[in-house]
Amino acid sequence: MGGRAGPAGRPISMATFLLDREAWPDDPARFKRTNVLLHLLCGLLLGWLALQCARALKLGAERASWLATLASGLWLLHPLWVSTTLYVVQRMTILSALFQLAGLTAYVAQRRRLAAVEASQIPVRLTALAAILGSFTILAFLCKENGALLPLLALVLEVTVLRNVSVGPSPKWFRAWALTVLGTPAIAIVGYLVHVAVTAGTQSISYRGFTIAERALTECRILAQYLWAIIVPRLETTGIYHDDVPVSTGLLHPPTTAASLLLIVLLLILAW
Repeated sequence: MGGRAGPAGRPISMATFLLDREAWPDDPARFKRTNVLLHLLCGLLLGWLALQCARALKLGAERASWLATLASGLWLLHPLWVSTTLYVVQRMTILSALFQLAGLTAYVAQRRRLAAVEASQIPVRLTALAAILGSFTILAFLCKENGALLPLLALVLEVTVLRNVSVGPSPKWFRAWALTVLGTPAIAIVGYLVHVAVTAGTQSISYRGFTIAERALTECRILAQYLWAIIVPRLETTGIYHDDVPVSTGLLHPPTTAASLLLIVLLLILAW
């Protein structure tokens, strides 16, 4: 419980290092092996989630199975995850992803069952859905703070994959539930980020060497680079050190900042 890796301390991630405590410090390979096993488990959960989503989209059984297998295989073998898996400390990222994938898989499975539920059972099922999201969000958050995004990811699934899936005999109940359980955390996350941007501005300059605005502009380029690395895999890994990334001080400094921001906006419009 004494971890200082992030605001939440990430105690679950820290606790898992005890699994290989007897190997420290002589045999670090055992820590890497545990990471690989967790990575494999993430791949299985992703395949299960993809299968649930394919069924929600009413794809044929054979097509759904192939889609899930392809999604899982691409995830497991993608070279972008080499550094995530083999840097031991990145277990925090793996565990957060694991609990988010587990939460989304359970959510989609239970959400699809609402269609066949009687009206009297709707409150019980919605309470169970809230419990699933709440528990897995807490677990993911205690591994790494971006686990708090789980309700937002569920909301994304609701307006895309699950859009035409029946919510059962009480649509008003579900809309009120979704607004509370899915909408409120999303608003809270945006509010927190705005609060950080407002209160941590000067502190960021002294601690990091750049402002919050400059970081946001630079992240546009970073996000574009990540998207490219996902679509066009490279065998060599980028590692965890990125001290040579120039800070974006304006939309045209460097010019790729504006191009990256435009790309992100166009992708959002296309997705919509």
